[in-house]
Amino acid sequence: MTDERTQTPVSSAPSEATEHVTRTVAQRRPWLAAYAALLAVGAYGGALGLTTGFLALPRSLERRLPFGSPVLGAAALTLAVAVPATVLMVMAWGGHRRALHAAVLDGALLVGWILVEVAFIRELSFLQPFYAAVGAGLVVWGRSAIPDLLHPAGMRPQEATASPGESGSSSSRVG
Repeated sequence: MTDERTQTPVSSAPSEATEHVTRTVAQRRPWLAAYAALLAVGAYGGALGLTTGFLALPRSLERRLPFGSPVLGAAALTLAVAVPATVLMVMAWGGHRRALHAAVLDGALLVGWILVEVAFIRELSFLQPFYAAVGAGLVVWGRSAIPDLLHPAGMRPQEATASPGESGSSSSRVG
């Protein structure tokens, strides 16, 4: 993925304006926003279905929920999945510079949610592997942000170890 900052010369005229200026450019990620929006809609729909009884659980599963309450399960689904997906959608659509970081976090949160859900209800449905894959997809999508987390200077590990003559991409990398 591309980074949000670029260096461009302000002017080529001989003056103090000839120095490079770093400018932040918002970069929308409409596909990531759409992906997050679909996740949010699914989670809000699931929460609404649990709350209204439209998605009635068998009594054996309902008893395994915390306090045996589908409404509490719906609230947890909203807070753990729907709200973070909504925040990611807004960040990606608005071009927030941390949108890819949020995608990694949201994906990990979703996979964690699925693991906790399976631990509580102790049954597997086709939706759980599906949404675990959706969460893994978010982690993979946003993983290009991980080197920036591990290397605050913005250098990827291979760029940090390359000799100055080998790193053609580091001079073209903006960051």
